[in-house]
Amino acid sequence: MFRRSQLRPALLAGALMAVPLAACGSSDGGGSSSTVSAASCDSPGITPTTITIGDLYPLSGSTVSQRNGWGGGVRARFELLNDSGGLNGRQVVVVDKDDMGTASADLDGAKFLVESKGVFGLMTAPIVSASSDYLVAQNIPVVGHGSTPDFGPQNKNYFGTFGAFVPTTGSTLYADFIKAHGGATVAIIAHNNPNSLPAAQTFKTAATQAGLKVGYTRLDLPFVPGDFTADAQQMKSSGVDSLYSPVANAVSLALYKAAVQAGVQWKAFIFPNFYDPQQLKQVGDSIVGGAYTASSTAPFELNLPETKKFQAALTKYESGTPQNAFSVEGWDAAELFIEGLQKAGACPTRQGVIDALHSIKWDGHGTLPPVDFAKPQLCGWIVKITSTAYVPDKDPVCGKAVQAG
Repeated sequence: MFRRSQLRPALLAGALMAVPLAACGSSDGGGSSSTVSAASCDSPGITPTTITIGDLYPLSGSTVSQRNGWGGGVRARFELLNDSGGLNGRQVVVVDKDDMGTASADLDGAKFLVESKGVFGLMTAPIVSASSDYLVAQNIPVVGHGSTPDFGPQNKNYFGTFGAFVPTTGSTLYADFIKAHGGATVAIIAHNNPNSLPAAQTFKTAATQAGLKVGYTRLDLPFVPGDFTADAQQMKSSGVDSLYSPVANAVSLALYKAAVQAGVQWKAFIFPNFYDPQQLKQVGDSIVGGAYTASSTAPFELNLPETKKFQAALTKYESGTPQNAFSVEGWDAAELFIEGLQKAGACPTRQGVIDALHSIKWDGHGTLPPVDFAKPQLCGWIVKITSTAYVPDKDPVCGKAVQAG
């Protein structure tokens, strides 16, 4: 049976709620053989019967919705592994810790997991992070959502499921897409934080290089939806017809709606990660045209084998978790960690797993463009959103690397 330690406060309304896990058999764990006797190891977090891994991500606070689904995807993959016998006879124990979406809680949470819970390694999906210096010094293998500077190529123990984070480097993908769809004037918007600002700045550079006009700029959007009437009216008067929105989905949606009400005719409004079939059912009537979402992983509509495996496991073990971009990314991160542990042998060390992960050719078993852990990802899917469905192309598209100006 999957073993998990929970260390979380009560979640806000609408946040991810953990569901009790059932002890069920599985014919396909995709994990290591349980026929190998568990070695007696002295690595932290390793016993003859268990491997303890921490999972650090927002479980409360204003940013919790931005990682909704992550934890369930992580747990579903490890539950499937445990039902198949675990790793060399060891069951995986996951310890969840709330980083509250803040730098201070992120650092405190990392120290707690390493020093108090003795975890072998970390899964993480931070909004704002301050733990990298500590985790690098401790040589902790970290696998997760690589949208913060921690996941830069300078930190050899960090592995972003979609590649490295380089604040000044992005892809021309979104600007190229907007131009190809008839866009001429774009808005540049962002939250004032280390994740959103660099994305907006690289998009501005790419848009300028593509010959697009910048009609409106705002780099201090709140993390929660507000009254965007003034922003919408300024976009309308400036002729804005397109944007890439590297901000929280709820904020993006409120801005999209306000602009439509102001009379903006969107050629391409690109949400950063609004790939959530359940949420679309709730807000689909707000989508009136020109809406797209970026998706780093293959959309579910393509029915790839790894996607079906993920969906079956999530339904079986974490039925309360939405099948969305973050739950599948949590699944991918857990799968990547498992592959590193497998390659590190029956008695894994932290350095052994780090070395093993660097040797892996990672593509999410066909659901990701090939990933280079030392470079930003330049490819992905841009999926059309209608009021009732997502309409993806079969193949991802790629841009060129662009440096923020």
